Amino acid sequence: MQYRLWSLAVQAFGELQREETEEQAIEAGQRHAAISRRRSEVAQVKRARRITNDMATGDARLVIEEHDGAYRLDDIDRTVGSSAGGGYRITDHDPIAAGVEIAPRRRFSRGAWNVATEIDTELICDATSFHCRMRPQALEDTAAVFHRDRSWTMKRDHM
Repeated sequence: MQYRLWSLAVQAFGELQREETEEQAIEAGQRHAAISRRRSEVAQVKRARRITNDMATGDARLVIEEHDGAYRLDDIDRTVGSSAGGGYRITDHDPIAAGVEIAPRRRFSRGAWNVATEIDTELICDATSFHCRMRPQALEDTAAVFHRDRSWTMKRDHM
C-alpha cells in the first residue's frame, strides 16, 4: 500500500513538472516568435534565370541567380543574408558530357563582426565517370579562415 501511494505521488509530481515544462516551452516559443518578427529588410529578394547558347561550341546553359535578400534582426542587431547561384550546361554534339554548378552563400554580421560561408560545387560527367569538385570555405570579413578543396570521381554503372 505504501509503495502504491509513493508511486502515485511520484507520477503526479512528474506530471506537474511536465506541465510546467510545457508551459515554459510555450512561453519561450512565444518570446522567440516575438523577437523573430521584429526585423528590417536590408536587401530585396532578386531571382533571375537566363538561357545562353554558344553557336560556335554548341554549349547551352541555364544560369540561375537567387539572392534571397538580407534582413536585420532589430533586437539583437544581427544582419543575415543569403544567395545562391549555379546552372546547368549541356553540349549539342556530346549530351553525355553535361554539368551542373551550385554555389550557396550565407552572410552574418553584427557591428564590426562579419562572417560568411560559401560552397562552390561542380558536377560534370563524361561517357565513363562523374567528376565532382567542391570547395567549402568560411570567411571573416573578406579573408578565408577555412577552406578545403575536394574532388572525386565516380564510375558510371550504366544501370
